Amino acid sequence: MTPRNDGDPVAVSEAHSRAVGRICTEFFLETAVGSADFFKGELVTALVFLAILRENVRHIGHTPENSRTYGGPTLPPDSEREPVTIYVVAKVLGLTYETARRHVRRLVDDGYCLRTDKGLVVPTDVLARPEVVRANERNLANFNKLLNNAVDAGLIEVQVKAE
Repeated sequence: MTPRNDGDPVAVSEAHSRAVGRICTEFFLETAVGSADFFKGELVTALVFLAILRENVRHIGHTPENSRTYGGPTLPPDSEREPVTIYVVAKVLGLTYETARRHVRRLVDDGYCLRTDKGLVVPTDVLARPEVVRANERNLANFNKLLNNAVDAGLIEVQVKAE
């Protein structure tokens, strides 16, 4: 099987488009509310945290090799995380620089990210905190729900691998 390029569209029939919208909306809202709860109800702070985290490891990519290396309990070490600037975070989220800066300051003050001379990093030890692990477990359950809903709606098929 050839890996898909990020730009390759996945075809969804018009008949399934409403189901896709409903399932994705439910997934997004459950994830967003759960993330906001994690940051005292501050949805924008949660989004800033997630944007920093994603940008730190975006270069690693979703490859089978990286899944073997960093799947399960092994997280990319701090040395492999690329710092991101507040400007990039603001641009990614469509926020003003000042809004992003205020939320970054909260994250730094609360110990969820570090400011380095090259930018912002969510360190590995933050991701190993019990409350972050629990939040990740909730996100995994939410993702499994998304997949099950997609199967139920006929959007994807389950194939059993022969062992």
